[in-house]
Amino acid sequence: MAVSSISEEQILRLLEKLLHQDVKFVFFETNPFVFDFADKKDNSNQFSSLSIALLMKQKSQDLALKLNKLLGRGSSHEVMTADDASRLANTFHVNLNEAKKYPLYLRLPKHSEELYKLINSLKRKGVKVILIAPPRSMWSAQFIGDVATKNLGSFHQNLAKQLNLPLFQPDSFWENENFWDSAHMNSTGRQRFLQELKVWWNTQK
Repeated sequence: MAVSSISEEQILRLLEKLLHQDVKFVFFETNPFVFDFADKKDNSNQFSSLSIALLMKQKSQDLALKLNKLLGRGSSHEVMTADDASRLANTFHVNLNEAKKYPLYLRLPKHSEELYKLINSLKRKGVKVILIAPPRSMWSAQFIGDVATKNLGSFHQNLAKQLNLPLFQPDSFWENENFWDSAHMNSTGRQRFLQELKVWWNTQK
């Protein structure tokens, strides 16, 4: 079960809910915090050096998020979706429409202040938070763009460093045989992912 195409704002809402739950471990994906797909791109968030203008934009977005919470706006429930059995089949499907989602546009978190606050609150509760940077298919590598290919890994690492959290980051690209589309793993890929996660996890103890 998962939230399909989960957004940064949805993750923040789920993290906030966990403050009131009895949980020991939280794993969450870093992708929504470090890049936008081409069809979701905010032109003002293109990859660039951190500037005063960007900091001001982040502050503005954080205030907007808090205001929407107070007014009860933008707080729709996250819809959990189950896997279609076809996604487990060890067959890679080339969908040319997927190419329209690329290139990837790297950026900083839109709501960094809220994110840091929630992470620190979870830590104070004794919750262990782990970041995950999942791999993408070799097929997608030809579309994501030179900037993203070169810098995507470091954006994940910088986020983990800023939050002072452990990061599980396998190789950025895996062979297509591990996927059913450009970025979603099939049965073979999931088994590999869980095995690599297990090996990594044992190094964290």
